[in-house]
Amino acid sequence: MNKRILAIGVVVMALLAVLPAAVFAAEGTLTAQGDGRAVVRGSGEVSAITGTGKLVVKDFNLTDAVINVTCDGIVTEVTVNGNTRKYVCRGSYTGSISGANVKVKAVGTEIDLTATGTGIARLRGEGTYEFNGETGEWNEVEVTITIG
Repeated sequence: MNKRILAIGVVVMALLAVLPAAVFAAEGTLTAQGDGRAVVRGSGEVSAITGTGKLVVKDFNLTDAVINVTCDGIVTEVTVNGNTRKYVCRGSYTGSISGANVKVKAVGTEIDLTATGTGIARLRGEGTYEFNGETGEWNEVEVTITIG
């Protein structure tokens, strides 16, 4: 009996780990505020982002990302042929990022972002979001939003 309950519990936990709380697919703009982890990947613009913790920006095309971020902390940059491949801020940050095939990952507190374009956003922690007039909450179960 205990083994059966344990097996059912493991299956339920596995499903909760992979099933998003919400999935949206449409053109529009995503705004999100909260504490935890916010990841946006695709083509377009994160027109405003602020937070405290760690911000990681990766340009998978190596040539077109525009990273305008002010970091009150430690900055690490990896460049390839003079182009920023990876930008990391550990501390408080504010700014904007744009480009094709770019990943923006914010981990920490007081995350506030606005993203427009095509791609996917994953939110996990505690916060709220708005996408195409629909509002929701992000929590420990990851919320996945398809933009575009």
